[in-house]
Amino acid sequence: MRSEYFICFRGDADLGGAIGAELYRTLNDRYQKNTYFSSQRNRTFGTNYRKEEERAIDECDTFIIVLTDGFIEGLTRENDEVLYELKTVLCYPDKHITAVAHKNFNWTAERKSTLDMLLGKDRAERIYYIDYVTYEGARSYADYTEKVFLKSVGINEDTPIISEIKELKEKLIAYEVENLKKAHASSTLFMKMDTIIKDFYIEPKLTLNGMPYFDNLAELVGEHGKQSIIAGESGSGKSTLMYRLFLDLASKAQNGELGNQIPLFKSLNGAKELNFDYAQIIGEMVEKLSLQVDKQTLEAFLNNTSPIYMYDALDEKSTELNSTLITESLRSIDKKATLILTMRQSFFKGFYSEEISSIVDNVLMVKPFPESSIVKYSVNFLIKARGLSDEEANTIVEKIKGQKIFSKILVLTYYLATSDFDDMEDALCVTGALGNIINSIIKRERDKKMIALTPAEGTLALKSLSWLLYSTRRKKLLTRDKLQEKIATETYLNERDIRALLDIFTMENESGTLTFIHEMFKEYLIARDFVDRILEGKEVGHMLDRTFNKEINAFITDLFEEEGADEICDCLMELYEDVEETDYVKVLSLFNHMHRLNRFKRVARFVRRISEETDDVAMRILCLHSLLACGDESDEQKYYDEFMSDERFALLNCGMALRYYNDDRTDIEIPYYDDGELSWRKCFISYKAHLLNENKLKHYYRIRRINILSAKKFIEIRRECDSEVAEFYSSVEPMLKRDDSEFGKLVLEAYYQLMETIKKYKV
Repeated sequence: MRSEYFICFRGDADLGGAIGAELYRTLNDRYQKNTYFSSQRNRTFGTNYRKEEERAIDECDTFIIVLTDGFIEGLTRENDEVLYELKTVLCYPDKHITAVAHKNFNWTAERKSTLDMLLGKDRAERIYYIDYVTYEGARSYADYTEKVFLKSVGINEDTPIISEIKELKEKLIAYEVENLKKAHASSTLFMKMDTIIKDFYIEPKLTLNGMPYFDNLAELVGEHGKQSIIAGESGSGKSTLMYRLFLDLASKAQNGELGNQIPLFKSLNGAKELNFDYAQIIGEMVEKLSLQVDKQTLEAFLNNTSPIYMYDALDEKSTELNSTLITESLRSIDKKATLILTMRQSFFKGFYSEEISSIVDNVLMVKPFPESSIVKYSVNFLIKARGLSDEEANTIVEKIKGQKIFSKILVLTYYLATSDFDDMEDALCVTGALGNIINSIIKRERDKKMIALTPAEGTLALKSLSWLLYSTRRKKLLTRDKLQEKIATETYLNERDIRALLDIFTMENESGTLTFIHEMFKEYLIARDFVDRILEGKEVGHMLDRTFNKEINAFITDLFEEEGADEICDCLMELYEDVEETDYVKVLSLFNHMHRLNRFKRVARFVRRISEETDDVAMRILCLHSLLACGDESDEQKYYDEFMSDERFALLNCGMALRYYNDDRTDIEIPYYDDGELSWRKCFISYKAHLLNENKLKHYYRIRRINILSAKKFIEIRRECDSEVAEFYSSVEPMLKRDDSEFGKLVLEAYYQLMETIKKYKV
């Protein structure tokens, strides 16, 4: 690398070397100017250092002489190195030469005469007529000599001090690491889990853009200017992978192995925006750390570094952060910045589009753990962490084999770490495992912390907590103290005991708000609370106003089956009697939950009766919409006839689809006539699923035609169709043609109407 400065000194009595070292530290260390200091630090064994000196003098912009007593007198020595350096630099008539002179040094007639004799008068005058900076001593160097010296070599006061930039970088990275560790340490259980995961961690297998990936993940996702998505099932290890990846990249950044990159970690739980304003983020961090950083240094830091945004759990964002805002934010990322974004696989399916694919470079999928890995992990854990014998460990592992919940490695770890062995030996279903984990944790912590809560009371408090975390829009209210007070009011439990639960099950974000240590606990508890309220006849209307995500609905379906579908069906039908007929959102929600009972004939009879008895047009539409899922083909035909004959019906169908599939929006009322502005991406994704999976579920087969016609209506309203939609529908024509049944021909007819509309409005 080219040297900008060359320091020429005489090392006699160490004085010249000491001054030279001070100058070197100023230029090379503080300002990171490449400086050749002709000492051992610049000499490499086995090389011709004289040639290296010649090269450095040739390349440098400024030649700096350190004048000390003995500097001139020593030039008369045979083969003197300093004389060689002076003769070399004087061959360059335009080279900038400056000097720093010790306070005892002065130009005498004898010294000038010696210099004239050795160099020739004209050349010697370039040396003894240059302005020099006085070195008063080490104590006054920083106060006087350094400031004047910097000015003499062309470094002004506005030039940022690189050592301060380096120090700022180290402090910011340390702050990020400390914040993440602090968040985990805010939960006693997460602290324990961190230790367990560290000792028993399994690296998940990944696919990159559909192909197995085995190389260095940090190098792939940390590449300058690249955007990566990591997606996988809940509990598959995405967040743990991200956490470990961040600590790895942070360590590399601190050690100078990442160049100018700065890893920035953020959990997106409840986030209302995706902030990629690097200057704002760094400015806020500097303010929180109360660092004194001048404007020039901060600007230089921003100009000379680039961020690695490591944003975890996009699926846990606030509903206020919709797909349009996300896409706009991703497009705003500076080209030098790097992004790593994690999300659940179910969210990814609705999120990933042609537009997103044009922004994102890498899509990494976390593969579910195979049975063999789960068995090996579980046996190893039970033997080493829980002290079981080989036989005991294998007996328990045999009991949980094949249970879907245990393919989720984090939940499996919670289970193995917290469950009593008697419970482990019982056959467990998905929801039973999660309930058992919660009960076991409460029991253990109750004994350790002397809290008075029973598992039932603890679960009650946690249900309340789950709903508050899920439904509260003003996330800043969800601090530990506020939640503790709110839950105590609602449940009449002791605040101290509730505090203990919060300390166990929640972790604190940088903003001071709380989230569950794992999102799956919150989703399970919401589903559990919903089903318990139905069975116990408690108020459930506030929960019917929400469109739950797929994970919560999956838990509800499992719980319905466990508790007895027929009993639940009776309860839901009784609940319907208490709902206002014009409260269409609650009615739609009730019908959708009825479909999860897998009692289609019974539900169809119930819905048909409502349809026949009502005079309300919107209510009739809701009933026919429900019968698509639980009725038969004659119900589908009725729906089709209404759909084709009444423009309002078709528009209302679009509105219902938006309300059901767009859980980003909880303010869509029914009747709702779509104005063409809301995102219908989730509707399209669901329509794709219905179309491609028609042979798996009967009601998927029945609603193909309606969804095809709904897609047609969506496109007509928006008067445009993007290429991803067009390409998908074009690709399914051969599949639809293979169905030569009478109903299949009707579907094909609707499909051709859709394709005509796509051709008309394709973008």
